[in-house]
Amino acid sequence: MKKRVDLPEKKYEGYIFDLDGTLLNREGHVTPRTRAALQAAVDKGVYIVPATGRPLASLPPEVAQLPGIRYVITCNGAAVWDLGS
Repeated sequence: MKKRVDLPEKKYEGYIFDLDGTLLNREGHVTPRTRAALQAAVDKGVYIVPATGRPLASLPPEVAQLPGIRYVITCNGAAVWDLGS
């Protein structure tokens, strides 16, 4: 049974997430439930930072276009990108 996403008051400045199997499901997409949880965090002023072993050019557009995504960690942590606002 799926439950509504309720986050406590802002506890952290940001959350860093891996892509495959974390932000992305087995089909390589962000589920509506995950999208709602991310939006709830962004609404509380929390940074959402995807992290991946992939280069920036291989970052799925679906991830880059999520609300609140500004920073991305790529190349297994070797690069941090500011995607702008």
